[in-house]
Amino acid sequence: TESDPSTPDTIDIDVRHTNILIPDPQPRRTVEQEELELSLTKQPELLQHENEHLDLALRTTKALVGLLGEGARNVTFGIGEEKDLDDQSPKSDDIQPLPWAQLSEITKCLAVRNMLPPEITNEDQIAISSNAAWRWYTNLRNARLSYLAMGDMVRLITENIAGRKSVPKRKKLWIYSAHDSTLIGLMCAFRLEQPTEWPEYASFLKIEVLTAADEKEYYLR
Repeated sequence: TESDPSTPDTIDIDVRHTNILIPDPQPRRTVEQEELELSLTKQPELLQHENEHLDLALRTTKALVGLLGEGARNVTFGIGEEKDLDDQSPKSDDIQPLPWAQLSEITKCLAVRNMLPPEITNEDQIAISSNAAWRWYTNLRNARLSYLAMGDMVRLITENIAGRKSVPKRKKLWIYSAHDSTLIGLMCAFRLEQPTEWPEYASFLKIEVLTAADEKEYYLR
């Protein structure tokens, strides 16, 4: 993005080529990413975690049934949430729990409007959000999946940083439109400290380029 010197309070934003939906486009851009995601969901660590929190998923799913619109279960919810057609994951009383990311999204929207069903507490919502985040961070910490899912965006960011000297001096700000899940992918790709909760609404990741006085070296913050 480049500011217009005639209107210093205006920032022009180029929104072309921003519909890739990184890190989980539908369909996935490569078969390898799709197959790797599926294989990672079968890790013993993930299966054990799923079983330990099954009661929470089932209880909150049951509480939301009356609020779900038609086709709610046909929605795909990203990394590590896809299932085989013959999926045999835990279920009870013929109720399949909603994916953690979907549960997190729905309950968060309800919570900020004070509209959670009485069966779901604010503590439940926080636990759901934490479980969704844990699954995504656990999967995207896989180096190969991180590369497949986030490689293009990481490459764009690093190329803009490396080529900063070739652009006009007034062009000092790049803005990338992204999703909350994109932030999780970037934190994993850059191997940054990873929080235990899903990114809040309006969260952002800021990368600053600091140049040494002699302009021979630069640092990232």
